[in-house]
Amino acid sequence: QCSLCTMDNVPQDMVNRSFQKILDIARCAVCLETARPEIVQCEGEHILCGACSERLNECLTCKRPFSRAKPARFMSQVLDALPKLCKHTNCGVYVSGDDEHEKWCGFQSTVCSLCNWIGPRRDILSHVEQDHPSVTVFSEHKSVVKIKDQSLVTFPISAFGKFFWAWFHVINENTISSTVRLRLFLIPNGKPSEEYFFEVSHYYEKQFFKSKFKYTFKVGTLFDISFPAFFNETKHEYVFEMTISKE
Repeated sequence: QCSLCTMDNVPQDMVNRSFQKILDIARCAVCLETARPEIVQCEGEHILCGACSERLNECLTCKRPFSRAKPARFMSQVLDALPKLCKHTNCGVYVSGDDEHEKWCGFQSTVCSLCNWIGPRRDILSHVEQDHPSVTVFSEHKSVVKIKDQSLVTFPISAFGKFFWAWFHVINENTISSTVRLRLFLIPNGKPSEEYFFEVSHYYEKQFFKSKFKYTFKVGTLFDISFPAFFNETKHEYVFEMTISKE
């Protein structure tokens, strides 16, 4: 077997220099990081990230127009195999082609459901605590949620280091029967390694409902469940208890 195929006999400093040259060749002329799909190539054969080239009419390096031809498959495979800096600002983690880091990265931007604040996912809890001090942040322990004089309640949850937005929405509201929809949305700060279980109970006088369900962690997906609601006519409110556990 050829020794170069295994790299066993190649000096480490030579490997490092060669790898650095490949990284230099693969560097986008705009962001100066390893070019990302969909790769764009100019007529002078310089490459750019597809996103970086969107507002450009010509290559920044040689001022030549972009080519309509797609880069060779071999080049795409090499670029895909190279480590890339996470695309989210200030992260600093290098990822490979099959890495899920960017989906779960805590530096990805998110929007506060209580205001127009936009910032890194990892800062959402501190934002809510500092800018919305009157809002209760529920935890994994038993929490009481009351819906009174409104059909939709939005509240934050911080359980076992994970942040969720939750919405209780009363639908088909009348004096006989109602349905409540609970919607949960995870704001990731790293990929979860454990399963979470939500237990919701609801009661009024002799009427009682209890449900326990597993939360399925999927980035950008709302978890949605509906259950019956019992209206307290005396206090004009719905009362729910919620507990979160790991199993």
